[in-house]
Amino acid sequence: MQRGEVYELATSPLSRGDHLQGRDQRERRLAVVVQSTALPLLSTVVVVPTSTTVFEAQWHVAIAMPDTTTYALCEQVSAVDPSRLGSFRGMTSYEELRDIDDALRLVQDL
Repeated sequence: MQRGEVYELATSPLSRGDHLQGRDQRERRLAVVVQSTALPLLSTVVVVPTSTTVFEAQWHVAIAMPDTTTYALCEQVSAVDPSRLGSFRGMTSYEELRDIDDALRLVQDL
């Protein structure tokens, strides 16, 4: 798995119960791998989930996919079990990944 790859992200086990609240993501969606390629042996994968419906914000980064535009929700970066990553859907451009990195720095005050 490489930074910038986009995969289908299976629904969290929590979303099948009553545990999610507020802005927690419930539906199947895409996710961008943001984990360092230098860390291939972790038991989880760090991803940024996406959505096709968002409000305009510096931390929502547009990603052009073949069939639609989706937005990386950089305020919802998370570590997921690799089994939740489904089909490979594409790759971000260099510029899109750079913008995601900038948004992650903003959100995490790095």
